[in-house]
Amino acid sequence: PETEWLRGTFAAQRAGIVIRQFRARGFYPQVEPGDIAPFGGALGAEDKITLTTPEPAATLYYTTDGSDPRVSVTGAISPTATAASGPVAPPGNLSFLLKTRVLKDGVWSALTEARFTSAVPPAAAALAISEIHYHPADPTPQETTAGFTDADQFEFLEITNRSAQTVALNSLRFAAGIDFDFATGSQVHELAAGASLVLASDRGAFAMRYGFEPAGVFANGTRLANNGEQIKLVTASGAVIADITWQDNGDWPEAADGGGKSLTLLAPASGSDGTTASQWRAAAPTPGAVVETLTFADWRSDFFSTDELADPSISGPQADPDHDGLPNLLEYLTVSHPRRASPAPLTVVTLPEPGKIRFEWPVRPGTAASSVLLQLSPDLQTWSASLTAPTSLPTTQGVVLMQVDPALSSSHGFARLTGNIVAP
Repeated sequence: PETEWLRGTFAAQRAGIVIRQFRARGFYPQVEPGDIAPFGGALGAEDKITLTTPEPAATLYYTTDGSDPRVSVTGAISPTATAASGPVAPPGNLSFLLKTRVLKDGVWSALTEARFTSAVPPAAAALAISEIHYHPADPTPQETTAGFTDADQFEFLEITNRSAQTVALNSLRFAAGIDFDFATGSQVHELAAGASLVLASDRGAFAMRYGFEPAGVFANGTRLANNGEQIKLVTASGAVIADITWQDNGDWPEAADGGGKSLTLLAPASGSDGTTASQWRAAAPTPGAVVETLTFADWRSDFFSTDELADPSISGPQADPDHDGLPNLLEYLTVSHPRRASPAPLTVVTLPEPGKIRFEWPVRPGTAASSVLLQLSPDLQTWSASLTAPTSLPTTQGVVLMQVDPALSSSHGFARLTGNIVAP
C-alpha cells in the first residue's frame, strides 16, 4: 500500500506542490506554460500541432529550430520565434524540437519543449546490415605513427535504409556480435531513405582511414571476430531486424579475411536478408556508400585469379570451369558459383490445371544490361523464345525469382535458358 501511495498519490502531486513552493519564493514564473498536443512523437505529412495557453490575454511563442523563443538576458522576443495563431504545420526537416513560452504583461513562462519526428519504426524490410569489415588491412606507417597499431581498430559495420521512408533508430540494439545501443551510443537517431550509417571499432582510426567519423563506436571493447560469428540486430521489444551468421570459409568470400576487403551485401534494395553466402561478395571497403550493381567484370574478379582472368577458356563468358553445364555467364546471371558444380537453375513446376506447367529460375538483382530468357523447342533443333512474359518476384535470398506459365502446343518438349549481357 505504501508503494502504491508513493507512486499514485505522492509522486503525482509532488510536482505541483514543488512548483507552488518555487513560485512563493520567486524561483518560478507566475505565468502558466503552454500546452503542446500531441506532446512529441511521430507526425504524418498532413498532421498539425495544437498549441494552447491557459493564460488569458497572453501570447504563446514557439520555435521549431531548437532555439529559445525568449532572448537570454534581455528577455526580448527571439527573432526566430513565431506567435501561435492556429494549428502548427511541421517544418520541412525530418525531425525537429519544438520549444514554447507564454508571454503575459512582460513576464515569460517556463520553457515547454517536445521533439517530433516523421520517422517510422524500424523493420526488417527497411534496414539491412550491408557491409561487415571484420578483418581490415594492417595499419599503414602513418596510421601506426598516429597511434593506431592494431588492424582491429579499423573494423566497422554498415547499416542501410533500403525503404522509401525515414526510419527511427533509437529502439535498436545489437544482441549478438558487438555491444551497441542506438539510444545511448549513436550520433544518428534517424536514417533517411536510401542512406547508410557506419558503426566502428575505433572512432579515431576509422576517421583517419576513411575521412569521416562513424555514427557510433562498438561498446564495452567488443570487436568483430575474424573466424565468423553471429551478428544480430533487434528492437527494444526483441523483434529481429537482421540476424546473420557469417563464416570465413566454405562458400563465404574468403578474400574478406585479412586481405583488406569487406563482406559487402549484394543489392540490398532487393530485400536480401544476408543469411546465405551467395548474397555477399568480398570488395574494397566503401563505408557509407552502397553499391547495388555487380558487373560481370567484378563478378569474374571475385572468383578467378589474375592469370585465369587472362584465359578466356577458364574465365570467359562461355567457359565452364566446374563442368556443371552452366557457362560462366549463366552462373553470374543466376547467382551461382563458377568453381563449384551447381544444379540447373531452371525448375519445372506442375500446376493443378491439366496440361499447365510453370518454369522458374533465379536472376541476379540489379544486373546491369542483362537478361535471362526462356527458350522452348519441340526437337532440340529449333528453339524459340517463350511468347509469355515472365513475372518477377523479389525474395530475401538475394535473387529475383522469374516465373512463366507458357502456352504449350505439344504434350512434350524441351526448355533452356539463354543469357545476354552488355559488357560494362
